[in-house]
Amino acid sequence: MKTNINPMTYAKSNYYNSCEHTLFKTNNKCMIKIIILLFVLLPMVYSCSNYQDVVIEDIKINKIKLLSTSSAEAKFGVKAVNPTNSDFTLTNIKAIVNRDGTKFADVNLVEESILKRNSDTTIIVTLYMHLLDPISILSMGLDMNSWDLDEFKTDMRMTVKNGILKKTIKRNNVPLSKVMKQFKIK
Repeated sequence: MKTNINPMTYAKSNYYNSCEHTLFKTNNKCMIKIIILLFVLLPMVYSCSNYQDVVIEDIKINKIKLLSTSSAEAKFGVKAVNPTNSDFTLTNIKAIVNRDGTKFADVNLVEESILKRNSDTTIIVTLYMHLLDPISILSMGLDMNSWDLDEFKTDMRMTVKNGILKKTIKRNNVPLSKVMKQFKIK
């Protein structure tokens, strides 16, 4: 007995079977890659999330070097405790200080600072400050202790790096008095 097999039906069934077979192999390869990627990335992501465990105990102004009438470089001693198993690098600080709604100064990080893992130490953070309106200092008085810090607000962006991962922290319209209290700047 001879059966009639439609060649198109046979070709379609073979095509679908081969595609399913290839697709199955591809999915296995993809699944294996995803699992390996998760095992590699999860520890890195977990280690980056622990930047919040770092405690800043104290910040002191070590040295202020006037570069011109409108710019200065300040070195801060930052006493910090890092209980984690990760090194943290402060790679970027950019801030704009506003006084009564007008730009007063720009602040930028000069060089990266590294906080070593499992440490209780003081690191040096160097900032470059540029006054956008140096004449306004004369109107406020040269004694900074007499300034009303609530008149100053800051928009800042700070980037912390942990290995290959970076975390950018942004704060806008924060009173300078709050920043000074939060970071215990003396």
